[in-house]
Order: sequence, then structure tokens, then C-alpha cells
Amino acid sequence: MKISEKNLYEILNYLNSFLLNIRTVSDLKRHSEGGKLYLGKQYIEVKKLPEKEFAYRVSYVWEGVGVPVEVRIDYTNKNSMIILKCQNKIREFDIFQFPFPKDKFNNYYQSKTFGFTDLNLIKNELKRLEEYLSSI
Repeated sequence: MKISEKNLYEILNYLNSFLLNIRTVSDLKRHSEGGKLYLGKQYIEVKKLPEKEFAYRVSYVWEGVGVPVEVRIDYTNKNSMIILKCQNKIREFDIFQFPFPKDKFNNYYQSKTFGFTDLNLIKNELKRLEEYLSSI
């Protein structure tokens, strides 16, 4: 399925609502042990990244489509990243070049990296992205 800016806006709305309850690394750890938050055929999942000691990912998963939005927070290397898929390029995001720039539905894989792990700053970036998508 092609993921539109409107789809991303709706996904970010759900994700930002979920993240209101995430304030600390302990909250991420607790949610990573608690399973998935289902929204029909879609769900939000928090997982500890196994290859890193202090790293987590918050994924919005859409069954049959994949992961349209994912946030990775790496406390070891002190950086974070928002990864998304959309049929169009989103401003300020870089399109993946390797190994492939698009998924099977022709959505571009895109990312934006930040030199911080502060949850409030990450949430601000997600909210800013949500506001931008609402204006398209």
C-alpha cells in the first residue's frame, strides 16, 4: 500500500499520543517488556535493540504494509533517528540510498538523524513533523 502524507499524519497523531506517557528511559524499558498496543491491524511496539546496550526503538507497525514510522534512540552513541516510509519525499528527511530506496509499494525509506537522546526533544521533532504533514 502506498503511504500518503495523510496516512503519516494520522500515524504520528497516534504515536505522539502514546509518547505522552513516555518520560524516561525506565518508561521505555517498561514498555519494551509489555508487548504491543494494538489499534486494529496496526500496533505500536517498543523494543530494546539487541545489538546495543542502551538503545530502544518505538515502531508503528501496519500489518501487510510494514513499519511506516520508527524512532530509534541510542543512549550509548547519544543519537536518535526517525525513520519513515512515504510515497513522496518529506522535507528535511534523507532518502535511503543503500541497499534500496523504496519498499515493494514504491514508498521511499527516509530518515532524519539527531545528535541527542532527550525524549522531550524527540517528541518535539515528531510533533513538528505531525504539524507539517497536517498542512500538506
